[in-house]
Amino acid sequence: MALPFCILLLVFKFTTGSVLLWSGKDIVVPALSKFTNDDFKELLYRSDNPQIVVFGSKTLDSAHKFQDYLANVTSSYIINTQLTFDNVHKLLGNDDDSKIIEDGLKQLANKSNKLVVLVIDESKLRVRRKTDSVSTTESSEVEYVEPITGPILYSAVLPTDKTVEAMIYSSKPPLLKINGNNINLGDSTISSMDIRDAYTRLVLTIPISNGKISLRFRFDWLGGYWYFNFVEVVLVDADPEVKKYNLTLNTEVMAPRRFSYHCGGSAVFIDAENNVELHLFDVQAQPDAHNHRFSDAYNCVPFTTVPIWSGIFVTFIMGLGLLVGLTALNSIKTMDKFDNHKTKQLSITVWE
Repeated sequence: MALPFCILLLVFKFTTGSVLLWSGKDIVVPALSKFTNDDFKELLYRSDNPQIVVFGSKTLDSAHKFQDYLANVTSSYIINTQLTFDNVHKLLGNDDDSKIIEDGLKQLANKSNKLVVLVIDESKLRVRRKTDSVSTTESSEVEYVEPITGPILYSAVLPTDKTVEAMIYSSKPPLLKINGNNINLGDSTISSMDIRDAYTRLVLTIPISNGKISLRFRFDWLGGYWYFNFVEVVLVDADPEVKKYNLTLNTEVMAPRRFSYHCGGSAVFIDAENNVELHLFDVQAQPDAHNHRFSDAYNCVPFTTVPIWSGIFVTFIMGLGLLVGLTALNSIKTMDKFDNHKTKQLSITVWE
């Protein structure tokens, strides 16, 4: 049974619209111009003709499956390509992918100069055909984009310590608004963690229909606390000009070291000058999470919430009513004279 499967891998050819590259050396590729077979050959020549292994997938989600095998190598995402490959290891989108990846990478086990290619079939990425029946028994095909739903978790591990990572969670796909255009952001295909003396950055590359978006979240460290207030958005699309925006959070987000931050509702990063907004929903973030888990949450709910103020107000009203009642009881005069048959009969005036 293993022999026919291997033959299938060897004869499969793949023409694509985008690829992911992993290499032990720096990869320099054009950001906007089309990347062809000749460009790929030139890249191989500049990289001293590395040993190549090629994988193919219908979705970008498969990129996460390579992190355990290619954690310490340089990666690059090329969106505008026209390449044809032979000997492609086809990923099936199920639990067998890990075995396919492991078997494919065995070819590079003893190679110091190597290049791993993940080919993305753009025609199957997020667009599919849907047939709508009509009353005349004829059918027509309508092309539509599958919506992105569900929670999103962005994370990247510390290069020197795989147990430490920066993590950002959103209960719904983050919403990017650029000049009135709404873009729902999905999972990142490439993520990295940039450590500096005064801050930590979580750098994400997220593909979109006509290009890619890079998000560079910044965590500033100050006095045992971390602050999460800035993100840089880089948009690469059909427009030759690469667009960069610096967004600031409209509220202060901070937490002590070794604590995560959590807040219901939405956190909105804004660049008012360029009319750009980034919305995160029910956000939870931490720049120093351990073992892919958030630490105890430093919640955004303040001490004096609306229910607490309501309780204080009701208690004040009830205390005021009790004080009025005690004052009224204290103003009642009791009789201090009593009738006795041995003495003269009491005579009580109206005033008394």
